[in-house]
Amino acid sequence: MAAISAPQITALNVTNLTCASTFGQVFIQATTSGGGALQYSLDGGITSQSSPLFQNLVAGEYTVTVTDQQNCNSFSNFSLVQPESPVFTSVEVEDASCTINDGVIEFEVAGGNQPYTYSIEFNGQGIFPVAQDSVAGFTAGTYQIFAEDSDGCVTDTTVTILSYNFPLIAAVNGIQPDCNSSNGSIEIQLANPPPANGS
Repeated sequence: MAAISAPQITALNVTNLTCASTFGQVFIQATTSGGGALQYSLDGGITSQSSPLFQNLVAGEYTVTVTDQQNCNSFSNFSLVQPESPVFTSVEVEDASCTINDGVIEFEVAGGNQPYTYSIEFNGQGIFPVAQDSVAGFTAGTYQIFAEDSDGCVTDTTVTILSYNFPLIAAVNGIQPDCNSSNGSIEIQLANPPPANGS
């Protein structure tokens, strides 16, 4: 009587996790010389199933156990990986002038897999693509910046560009000079002073 060999695992069709999905799966292809149905397990045989498809798997290391009706086993290892999302490492804003749409957004992205593609949404009015990580010509408002890597992983951040109007005089205080002296002064208070950089 010929010896019955253990089942043979011929392939593991692994579907890794994506940024949009937190679960992966594996489909086990196996053959047996002993005939009958095979049982499949990912926990060392503690639990098993007749289907070779395992779904809703989190990222990690797994060992496949395939058991035939003669209680012969075969083993194989595989990993499920979730891609790393890109992140904004730096975002800088230059505010717009009072009469010119010259606001600037500059940002840096790291992580994930290059190349990156960028897009910006202005005040919730629609998303438009941008070709680089430094963009000028913005008006005052709130902008949401998106960065997407080659795996389709997306990260975003929100910035606000300010714009300063012409200065408004809130008060003028004068101090009269002393007699025969030129020590008088005028103090002007602005209702909307510009920022320290003079924008």
